[in-house]
Amino acid sequence: MAGAGSPAHWWWAPADRWFLGLALRQRGWHVSGLDADAGRATAALAAGALDEIGEGLAAEVVFLATPVAIAAEIGQAVLADRRGLPTWS
Repeated sequence: MAGAGSPAHWWWAPADRWFLGLALRQRGWHVSGLDADAGRATAALAAGALDEIGEGLAAEVVFLATPVAIAAEIGQAVLADRRGLPTWS
């Protein structure tokens, strides 16, 4: 079961979504993340919203914070690299 200390991964790290990485890190999660814009990922790392920039292949939880137009494409790519049951909200 996932929980504090578990790896979490988050795709797309715009400044208005850093609260997710910050909140997970405050609760003891190890947070990795990616963004198509390397500068945004670097800024999220510098702001403390990420522990590392990368794909987070060991992640137990994956959050997709991405524009709807590309969510399905990214979601399928994530599922191709991992086992698990997707949930959508």
